[in-house]
Amino acid sequence: KDDRLKSRDDTEIAIREIISDMIGEGEPLNLSTTPSVILVIGVNGAGKTTSIGKISNRLRQEGNKVVVLMLDRSASTFMEAMLEEIRPVLDSSKTVLSLAAAFSQEKLMQGVGNLCPVVRTMPNLPVIVGKGVFALCFDDPSLSEARKAELLGVFQKLGMAVVLPERLFPAFTSLVGCGPAFVFLFMEGLLNAGITMGLKASDSRELIAAMVEGTARLALESGESFADLRVKVCSPAG
Repeated sequence: KDDRLKSRDDTEIAIREIISDMIGEGEPLNLSTTPSVILVIGVNGAGKTTSIGKISNRLRQEGNKVVVLMLDRSASTFMEAMLEEIRPVLDSSKTVLSLAAAFSQEKLMQGVGNLCPVVRTMPNLPVIVGKGVFALCFDDPSLSEARKAELLGVFQKLGMAVVLPERLFPAFTSLVGCGPAFVFLFMEGLLNAGITMGLKASDSRELIAAMVEGTARLALESGESFADLRVKVCSPAG
């Protein structure tokens, strides 16, 4: 994240300066001494900074050296400029891991010049508390089975992780990536109803959060359909 990334003009120069700032003045971007480097690329925004921090920390705990490069915008021109800047240090021992929603696998592969494997992933906000749901795209044929297993294992420690083809990423993003916002909107409505009925706001919030947590746990563990569980709550004849 940096104020210098506000226009396409001089973007490559700005990114070069930002990378230098991250590593230290006078130090080249030299990752060749590390056998396995994952470059996490994301777009800064509400909730995303913390989510990417959680993912990066877990990757580091698994023994990877991680360089986090974040942009304020998802525009392809900015991503392309970033990838072009880091391309000279890429080789088959590195993996570029992208959390940018609108940047395709094909563009990633072109951006790295096919010098290293690329992986797309999409998290959701509950990763902050270790209950995230992730989609991982392993469509890149240069990605080894060992690397796939390693990345899948890392993300499974942050919640639930599934492997999906890129063609299903829009569906996943709409349903699971954005889904928490709809749940929070529903909870907000219940909170306001509780206050209207006389509950303290703090009590209403705690009760609703516990109710949603328990309901989700029941849905996961019972194996019953959502419809059948709903009927169990509904009283006959209203």
